[in-house]
Amino acid sequence: MRVAVFGGTFDPIHVGHLIIAEQARELLSVEQVIFVTASQPPHKRPAECPPEQRLRMVELATQGNPYFQVSQVETNRKGPSYTIDTLRQILSDRSGEIDEMILLIGGDSLREFDMWKDWREIIQLSSLAVVPRPGVDLAGPPDALARSRILEDIVLTDISSTTIRRRIRKGQSIRYLVHDAVSLYIEQEGLYLREEEKP
Repeated sequence: MRVAVFGGTFDPIHVGHLIIAEQARELLSVEQVIFVTASQPPHKRPAECPPEQRLRMVELATQGNPYFQVSQVETNRKGPSYTIDTLRQILSDRSGEIDEMILLIGGDSLREFDMWKDWREIIQLSSLAVVPRPGVDLAGPPDALARSRILEDIVLTDISSTTIRRRIRKGQSIRYLVHDAVSLYIEQEGLYLREEEKP
């Protein structure tokens, strides 16, 4: 089986993430896209929602797409979420099932790829599929670039989780920015509201 691993904070997951995953699935001819919710991202500020709630939103957003799978590997792990540990765990858990693994990353991540833990082993376990980011030059360690495919034909949106959180705090609609089930979950749980606004 040929799979793509799509990791992220997903705070919250939005339609831009789903569009990237679906297009990558098609461009890369993979049989599954495995979504991995980072529990404690080592290179980013802490997420606003706990990993269990972010995982639940990913499950809700991906339901109904038979090519999308959700992994709990980082949600269940204590401490920082390192990609190398995740890839090793997925390969171990699905031993003999996965023939080829592709790691889906953004162009900004490629630029700092040599700062990732055990990055050379990452590109031994998987190849890289890179989603370009507007205004970000594609650069990175030569060894990583050699193992990369740039997804130039991918259609990007200008939606961000930051924008969605800001709109929620302002009482603005997030309809069509996130999956309907995710929007309902956010509303029911009172996510991303200021403390005084929470039910």
